[in-house]
Amino acid sequence: MRIFLILIISVSVSLAQDECPDAEALLAACVDTADGEICYADGSVHMLSDVDTIATDDGSAALIRNGDTTMVLFGAVEIEDVMDSGEAVTLPLRNTVGYAVNLRAEPDVNAAVSGTFDRNEDAVAIGRDDAAAWFQIETDDGPQWVYAELVTVDGDAGSLPVMAGKYTGPLEAMRVIQGETCSGLLMQATGAYQINGVDLVMEGSTIYLNQDHLFVLGGAVDVSRQDETVSAEAGMAVSLNDDFVLEDSFEYMVLQGVPMAALPDPAICFAHFDKRTPVHAGPSEDYPVLLNVNAMQPYRVTGENNEWWQINLPGYEQTWVMQEGSVGLGACGRVALVEAPPEVQVQTDQGIGSMNYLPEGQSVWMANSGTDQLSGDCTSPPIAICNHLVAIIPQGGGQIMWRGQEPTPYMLRQVASNNYVFEGRSVLGDANVSLNLIFTSESSWTMTFARRFDDNPECTHTFYYTASRQW
Repeated sequence: MRIFLILIISVSVSLAQDECPDAEALLAACVDTADGEICYADGSVHMLSDVDTIATDDGSAALIRNGDTTMVLFGAVEIEDVMDSGEAVTLPLRNTVGYAVNLRAEPDVNAAVSGTFDRNEDAVAIGRDDAAAWFQIETDDGPQWVYAELVTVDGDAGSLPVMAGKYTGPLEAMRVIQGETCSGLLMQATGAYQINGVDLVMEGSTIYLNQDHLFVLGGAVDVSRQDETVSAEAGMAVSLNDDFVLEDSFEYMVLQGVPMAALPDPAICFAHFDKRTPVHAGPSEDYPVLLNVNAMQPYRVTGENNEWWQINLPGYEQTWVMQEGSVGLGACGRVALVEAPPEVQVQTDQGIGSMNYLPEGQSVWMANSGTDQLSGDCTSPPIAICNHLVAIIPQGGGQIMWRGQEPTPYMLRQVASNNYVFEGRSVLGDANVSLNLIFTSESSWTMTFARRFDDNPECTHTFYYTASRQW
């Protein structure tokens, strides 16, 4: 006999009611949590099969393992398995269309006909598909399916248990209710899920759900509501309000207090910096500078080596920043150790130094600007820049002229081998800009081009260029 419980657990593992859950305490108590179990920070364990609603109070937390899914509830949160009412509900059903209708072996118009349901005949509905478009009824030949529009059910059809459809497993479709502060749902999963009527397709993805947003912390998620679908990658968010908007980035501090260290593997760690910080090609100042990261913008940490973070930046294979001056958030103590890449050095007349990739005369390049990566408090929309030709002309004295689409070229100064920068006013006089160009070979370069327009100075528009030489 199955007993259904509503679990509301309030624990105190070094937690005050006004504090966020202690992720390390949760990890210590629940490290051996098995598939199908719910573990609380006090070490108590319950079987997922015994409950259909799980709730935690302020200052408490729970970890759930369910197949490929790991969930962490923290703070005042309640989740309900909407596909499992906890009771063996049945409802009277009648054929009211005035003629005999087909019964089928599966809830599909193309499934084999397995019998007929006569005019004005009565039956008992024992289940439905997840859309309530088909009902399963008991017959002398066993359970069979009838199309919902051909019959009348006496009662709430939505209360019938789901016997077929997209969401049939435990917690594949959930209703989540949570408090206003220091509470939420972390989820690391592969598969199809539904949360508060929003459909998710996850492939080893990690999400954080608060009252009105879904934040993607790792992997990618397809998010659908009604007839609209957006694809969100790590670092993006989806507004779950009436507007249902995909946001290219989110404020770093929204993750404050979120116990990401309680998730299994891989570790989720973000870092931000209190000032513009140079990015090197390896974990040492001996490696060339590639670009600068913006202050107070979060970056996903993918590895560490000798007090350097390896961070994820589009268009670059190896990007490293010093940990000094950074603030980490999440499971940063569990980030994997990454081997340093080899340094590129050649013998020159002056001794050992980095290879110089700057062409001797004028060169022309096809530049791919990528998409506008917005950060900060942005009221202005993203900028669209087409791929375009760029001319680069050495000027002597460690300077190069960079001529793109603008009417006046930019003069970049050399700051390291193959590394040239410009910081100042735009040629149009409407923004502060920075260009950081790195020659990566004799036939390629990358560049970070950031703009802060005068009419919205709190917003940064950043483009990560890649270019190939044409002649």
